[in-house]
Amino acid sequence: MLSHEQNHEFMGFFTEALEFVFAASDLIECGWDVKKWVSQASTASHPFANFRVDYLLNLAALKQALGS
Repeated sequence: MLSHEQNHEFMGFFTEALEFVFAASDLIECGWDVKKWVSQASTASHPFANFRVDYLLNLAALKQALGS
């Protein structure tokens, strides 16, 4: 179990993940081509791009904190 008091550094990651899922679901319903977006290079000038760039690093840190 992950204690938010002891692992507050993940709160930003969780917040960004929830924001991404919420917004991406609406964008996909409007016709957004997520596969095309993922295949393109990023300048990291948008929060979604930052989330995508940092995702694997943040996920690895979370898994390590969870002990998996």
